[in-house]
Amino acid sequence: MKWKGRAVTTLPMGLVGTRLGDVFRKDICMREYADIVVIGGGTMGSMISWRLSVRGFSVTCIESHSVAHSRSAVAGDSRLFRKSYRGATELRAVLSTAQEQWMNLNSSAGEEVFVNCGGLYIGHSEGRYLTELAACCSRDEVDHEVLTAAEVHRRFPQHRVGDHESALFEPSAGFIRTERAVHAAFGLAKQGDAKVISGTPATSVLESESGVVVNHTDGSIQADAVVIAAGVGSPELLPDHLRSSLEARREILTWFPTLKPTAFEPSAFPIFVHIDGEFSAYGAPALDGSTLKSTLDDRARSIKELPNHRHTLTPDEIRESEATAARFFNDVHPQVSRQECLADLYTQDGQALVGLVPDTQRTYVSTGFSGAGFKMSAGVGELLAGTIASEDVHLPDFWDPARFG
Repeated sequence: MKWKGRAVTTLPMGLVGTRLGDVFRKDICMREYADIVVIGGGTMGSMISWRLSVRGFSVTCIESHSVAHSRSAVAGDSRLFRKSYRGATELRAVLSTAQEQWMNLNSSAGEEVFVNCGGLYIGHSEGRYLTELAACCSRDEVDHEVLTAAEVHRRFPQHRVGDHESALFEPSAGFIRTERAVHAAFGLAKQGDAKVISGTPATSVLESESGVVVNHTDGSIQADAVVIAAGVGSPELLPDHLRSSLEARREILTWFPTLKPTAFEPSAFPIFVHIDGEFSAYGAPALDGSTLKSTLDDRARSIKELPNHRHTLTPDEIRESEATAARFFNDVHPQVSRQECLADLYTQDGQALVGLVPDTQRTYVSTGFSGAGFKMSAGVGELLAGTIASEDVHLPDFWDPARFG
């Protein structure tokens, strides 16, 4: 096989005992081989496996738990997709690629994984939030419409909007059905030369000049390259200087009963973000015909700070969630009827780690998306797969893992 345009000599049929080509024979012979091993079967791992598989690579994805399990960052039914965002970071190419691949996943899998219901963003008419969104839409040529408070009342009466507020409506926005997206991507990957091994934690990644060996709890896999996309499990497989740049934080999700369920269905209720002074929330339409998903905005906290509430909201978080729902919605009972707490990986600068691990030639990483990864994951999978295949694609420089080197 040729790797990156040059011939590759595979490793001997044994286990690699250390880095940099020191190969040691073991009693157990290596039983598996793949062009590429993807570690992690969640948000990023599923999309990367799919996009590598369609390029003809044989892919083995190993997942430490079960695919799309209830404690992973995939759980929670839905994630928002939009091309508008705050800040000056240039994500236009990534989000455009993601949009293309979400539509591709819909058509290829034959199901509606991405639902284009539009996006409504509400804030103070003269505040920073809407100003930054409008600037992004103008810069990135994102189709949008500015609505007055009266227009929001008329078109989207589910929202309580003050006279001091206005909104921006983005027609191309919507939401992704998270668990279905992961399973659909793996289904397509398996139609190529890919397989998924679940319940199998990776224990080490060992690289030599001629290949890599991924050791896991049930054996080893010899490959030409590896992608570490294991979410909060990624740091233990990365070098110290990258590990120290990452922190596991707890994300919260909450749902509220609707009094008029049809008013909150995707056909009538866009995804939303609402920021007004001390109140802020984001959410998606009701997918179960009963409950609205609305979650406090920007509340991720270090898991280390929450020894007793890693998997449950604190009483203060529940009170704030319910007060925010009472402020923002009509026809919603402001009582948390469902809650979930998920772990996600954050970097020091809020930008992801995507690309070659420093001082390696065959070890890639895709993690640390700091709470914003799912909407981009299909685009990241496509761009990283293209990079591995030596195509003319470009990953953002601000995602380069070498910045922490």
